[in-house]
Amino acid sequence: MKIIFYTISAFALLISCKKENLPEPPDLTKPSLEIISSVPAYAVEGDEKVVEIAPGASVTVNVKLKDNTNLKQIKYDIHVASDGHTHTAKTEAVTIWSDSKIINISGKEATQTQTFTAPADAKLTEYHLEMIVIDASGNESIEYILAVEVK
Repeated sequence: MKIIFYTISAFALLISCKKENLPEPPDLTKPSLEIISSVPAYAVEGDEKVVEIAPGASVTVNVKLKDNTNLKQIKYDIHVASDGHTHTAKTEAVTIWSDSKIINISGKEATQTQTFTAPADAKLTEYHLEMIVIDASGNESIEYILAVEVK
Protein backbone atom coordinates (compact mmCIF):
# COMPACT_ATOMS: atom_id res chain seq x y z
CA MET A 1 0.00 0.00 0.00
CA LYS A 2 2.88 2.38 0.83
CA ILE A 3 4.45 1.63 -2.56
CA ILE A 4 1.28 2.64 -4.37
CA PHE A 5 1.00 5.80 -2.24
CA TYR A 6 4.63 6.81 -2.94
CA THR A 7 4.26 6.02 -6.64
CA ILE A 8 1.11 8.13 -6.95
CA SER A 9 2.73 10.96 -4.93
CA ALA A 10 5.82 10.95 -7.13
CA PHE A 11 3.67 10.90 -10.27
CA ALA A 12 1.56 13.81 -8.96
CA LEU A 13 4.71 15.77 -8.16
CA LEU A 14 6.06 15.24 -11.68
CA ILE A 15 2.78 16.29 -13.27
CA SER A 16 2.59 19.46 -11.19
CA CYS A 17 6.03 20.68 -12.39
CA LYS A 18 5.68 23.23 -15.15
CA LYS A 19 8.04 23.70 -18.06
CA GLU A 20 7.92 27.45 -17.38
CA ASN A 21 10.04 26.96 -14.27
CA LEU A 22 12.91 25.48 -16.24
CA PRO A 23 15.57 27.96 -17.31
CA GLU A 24 16.01 28.70 -21.01
CA PRO A 25 19.11 27.11 -22.50
CA PRO A 26 21.80 29.69 -23.26
CA ASP A 27 21.91 31.20 -26.74
CA LEU A 28 25.16 30.04 -28.33
CA THR A 29 24.24 30.72 -31.96
CA LYS A 30 26.30 33.41 -33.69
CA PRO A 31 24.42 36.06 -35.64
CA SER A 32 25.08 36.42 -39.38
CA LEU A 33 25.88 39.31 -41.67
CA GLU A 34 25.62 39.57 -45.45
CA ILE A 35 26.52 42.48 -47.72
CA ILE A 36 23.50 43.10 -49.94
CA SER A 37 25.10 45.88 -51.97
CA SER A 38 27.62 48.68 -51.98
CA VAL A 39 27.96 52.00 -53.79
CA PRO A 40 30.17 51.99 -55.71
CA ALA A 41 29.45 48.34 -56.48
CA TYR A 42 32.04 45.90 -55.18
CA ALA A 43 34.04 43.58 -57.40
CA VAL A 44 34.94 40.07 -56.34
CA GLU A 45 38.68 39.46 -56.49
CA GLY A 46 39.47 35.93 -55.36
CA ASP A 47 37.75 35.50 -52.01
CA GLU A 48 37.63 39.25 -51.35
CA LYS A 49 35.04 41.92 -52.14
CA VAL A 50 36.75 45.13 -53.24
CA VAL A 51 35.50 48.70 -53.77
CA GLU A 52 37.61 51.44 -55.39
CA ILE A 53 37.11 55.11 -54.47
CA ALA A 54 39.03 58.36 -54.86
CA PRO A 55 40.20 60.47 -51.90
CA GLY A 56 37.25 62.49 -50.61
CA ALA A 57 34.73 60.02 -52.07
CA SER A 58 32.25 57.87 -50.14
CA VAL A 59 31.46 54.20 -49.93
CA THR A 60 27.99 53.05 -48.85
CA VAL A 61 27.27 49.50 -47.66
CA ASN A 62 23.88 47.88 -47.25
CA VAL A 63 23.98 44.80 -45.01
CA LYS A 64 21.45 42.21 -43.88
CA LEU A 65 21.72 40.98 -40.28
CA LYS A 66 20.10 37.89 -38.76
CA ASP A 67 19.98 36.16 -35.39
CA ASN A 68 17.97 33.32 -33.90
CA THR A 69 16.85 35.35 -30.87
CA ASN A 70 17.65 39.08 -30.82
CA LEU A 71 20.22 41.36 -32.44
CA LYS A 72 21.98 44.00 -30.34
CA GLN A 73 24.68 45.93 -32.26
CA ILE A 74 26.63 46.19 -35.45
CA LYS A 75 30.16 47.53 -35.32
CA TYR A 76 31.85 49.13 -38.32
CA ASP A 77 35.58 49.84 -38.33
CA ILE A 78 37.72 51.28 -41.12
CA HIS A 79 41.47 50.95 -40.83
CA VAL A 80 44.47 50.70 -43.11
CA ALA A 81 44.96 47.14 -44.38
CA SER A 82 48.76 47.18 -44.13
CA ASP A 83 50.86 48.02 -41.11
CA GLY A 84 51.36 51.51 -42.55
CA HIS A 85 55.14 51.67 -42.70
CA THR A 86 57.00 53.07 -45.70
CA HIS A 87 60.60 53.27 -46.87
CA THR A 88 60.34 56.52 -48.83
CA ALA A 89 60.05 60.06 -47.51
CA LYS A 90 57.01 62.06 -48.60
CA THR A 91 56.62 65.77 -48.22
CA GLU A 92 52.86 66.05 -48.82
CA ALA A 93 50.52 65.59 -45.91
CA VAL A 94 48.37 62.48 -46.06
CA THR A 95 45.77 61.21 -43.69
CA ILE A 96 45.46 57.58 -42.67
CA TRP A 97 41.71 56.97 -42.92
CA SER A 98 40.11 55.45 -39.86
CA ASP A 99 36.54 55.51 -38.65
CA SER A 100 34.29 53.44 -36.43
CA LYS A 101 30.58 53.32 -35.70
CA ILE A 102 28.51 51.23 -33.31
CA ILE A 103 24.81 51.07 -34.12
CA ASN A 104 22.22 49.60 -31.74
CA ILE A 105 19.71 47.27 -33.39
CA SER A 106 17.02 44.84 -32.29
CA GLY A 107 14.85 42.06 -33.62
CA LYS A 108 15.75 38.81 -35.36
CA GLU A 109 16.45 40.48 -38.72
CA ALA A 110 17.53 43.96 -39.74
CA THR A 111 19.10 45.81 -42.62
CA GLN A 112 21.60 48.59 -42.14
CA THR A 113 22.92 51.16 -44.59
CA GLN A 114 25.99 53.16 -43.66
CA THR A 115 28.11 55.63 -45.61
CA PHE A 116 31.77 56.34 -44.96
CA THR A 117 33.68 59.21 -46.60
CA ALA A 118 37.43 59.07 -47.10
CA PRO A 119 39.37 62.23 -46.19
CA ALA A 120 40.23 64.43 -49.18
CA ASP A 121 43.92 63.84 -48.43
CA ALA A 122 43.53 60.12 -47.62
CA LYS A 123 46.60 57.99 -48.11
CA LEU A 124 46.35 56.06 -51.39
CA THR A 125 46.26 52.48 -50.14
CA GLU A 126 43.93 49.63 -49.27
CA TYR A 127 41.71 49.93 -46.23
CA HIS A 128 39.48 47.37 -44.55
CA LEU A 129 35.88 48.11 -43.70
CA GLU A 130 35.35 45.51 -40.98
CA MET A 131 31.82 44.65 -39.83
CA ILE A 132 30.77 42.54 -36.86
CA VAL A 133 27.25 41.96 -35.56
CA ILE A 134 26.56 41.08 -31.92
CA ASP A 135 23.39 39.52 -30.54
CA ALA A 136 21.71 40.21 -27.20
CA SER A 137 23.51 37.24 -25.61
CA GLY A 138 26.91 38.64 -26.60
CA ASN A 139 27.62 36.22 -29.45
CA GLU A 140 29.69 37.81 -32.24
CA SER A 141 29.45 37.01 -35.92
CA ILE A 142 32.58 36.27 -37.86
CA GLU A 143 34.11 39.54 -39.01
CA TYR A 144 33.17 40.51 -42.51
CA ILE A 145 35.66 42.62 -44.44
CA LEU A 146 35.06 44.79 -47.48
CA ALA A 147 38.34 45.97 -48.99
CA VAL A 148 38.24 49.67 -49.88
CA GLU A 149 41.02 50.81 -52.20
CA VAL A 150 41.61 54.55 -52.19
CA LYS A 151 43.22 55.34 -55.56
